[in-house]
Amino acid sequence: MTSKPEASPTLPESLVLAAHGSRCGGAADALERIAGRFQQGDMFQQVLTSYHQGQPAFGEVPELVSGSSVVVVPVFLAEGYYSKKVLPRELLRAPRSRSIDIWLTPVVGCDFRLRSALLERVRRRVRRLGWNPERTAVVVLGHGTPRSRTSSRTTCEVAEFIRREGPCKTVHAAFLDDSPTPREALQGTDADHCLVLPFLFGSGDHAGELAQLFGLDGPSGCDSAEIAGCDSKDREYVIDRPVGEDPVLVEIIDDLVQSPRSWKRLDSWGGVGHVS
Repeated sequence: MTSKPEASPTLPESLVLAAHGSRCGGAADALERIAGRFQQGDMFQQVLTSYHQGQPAFGEVPELVSGSSVVVVPVFLAEGYYSKKVLPRELLRAPRSRSIDIWLTPVVGCDFRLRSALLERVRRRVRRLGWNPERTAVVVLGHGTPRSRTSSRTTCEVAEFIRREGPCKTVHAAFLDDSPTPREALQGTDADHCLVLPFLFGSGDHAGELAQLFGLDGPSGCDSAEIAGCDSKDREYVIDRPVGEDPVLVEIIDDLVQSPRSWKRLDSWGGVGHVS
C-alpha cells in the first residue's frame, strides 16, 4: 500500500485542466472558458487543457509543460474509470513524466458545493416554472460507464441529497451509458412535470440526444441551454443546462489548486490498476 506523499512545497509553474471531452468538441467550450479565467491571473506561468476525447490528449501533457512541475486537476463529475485509471495511466506513458514533478488534485465532482448548486437550481426552477413540487419528478442524469462501479456513485449520491433536502421527493438518478436509463428510471413515476439536471460537464454531442432519450415530442429551446417539451403521456419536461457550466466550478478548481496537502504525486499514484 502506497503511503500518502508529502504536499508540494511550492506552487507548480503549470496548471492542467483535464476533462473527458467529446468527439464533436462541443464539451470543451466550458473547460476553455474556465482555463481562460486562470490564464488571466498570475498564479501560474502556463495554463493548459487536455482531453480523453479531444486535443491535446492526456498523454501529451508532460511534453507540453514548459516548466519542471505541474498540477493536474481531474475535471470529472465522478471519481471512477477515467479519473482513477485512464488519466494517470496516460500521463505515466509520456517519457517526460519521469523528469518533471506531476501532481494530481482530487476530482472536481466530489466537492460538496456541486450538489448544493444543483439543489438550489431545483428550488429556483420549480418556483420559476410554477410547478407543484408534489407533482414534479427530478432526474439527475449522469454519464456512467459499466467499466467502473464507482462512476455512478456520485450521481446517485447527488440524487439522494436533492431528494432529502429539496422540495421534490421524487428524485431519480439515470445514466447515458449505464443503467437505469432515463425511461427506466421514470417508469411507474406518476408526475405531471419532470426537471432533468444533466450531471455532465458540457453538452457536447449529448445535446441532440437528450430530448430523444426522454421521448419528447417537438422539443424546443427554452432560456439559456434549456430544452422544453412533453412526452407521449403529456408530461411536461425541462432539461436544464449541464452542471459543468455552473460558475461554482471555477470556485472549486481554484480551491483545489491552492490546497497542495490534498494532492498526490503521479509517480506514487496507486489508482492505475483495477478500478472497482
